[in-house]
Amino acid sequence: MSRLYILYACDAGQTKSSLQFLGATKNRRKVIGVMKDRIKDDLMQFEGESGRAAVKRFQDYVSQREFQDLNQKLTYGYLMDVEDGQFLSGN
Repeated sequence: MSRLYILYACDAGQTKSSLQFLGATKNRRKVIGVMKDRIKDDLMQFEGESGRAAVKRFQDYVSQREFQDLNQKLTYGYLMDVEDGQFLSGN
């Protein structure tokens, strides 16, 4: 099955009540591009920073691994990486 990437804007603590849906795609490059733009534009942070230097570190990070630990390094953003067709519990 294919992956589905669901991107949210949120508060610094990534609380469920703050999640604001930004979009969903099956295209890994597309979701990486949106996150890069948001980091560059100071709408999201990677490892506590935004701007070009943070974008470079973000690109290096995502080019070397899957997204499992990414949310621990993001601020003001949250990425769900699920199997297409996977249903999540409402808990």
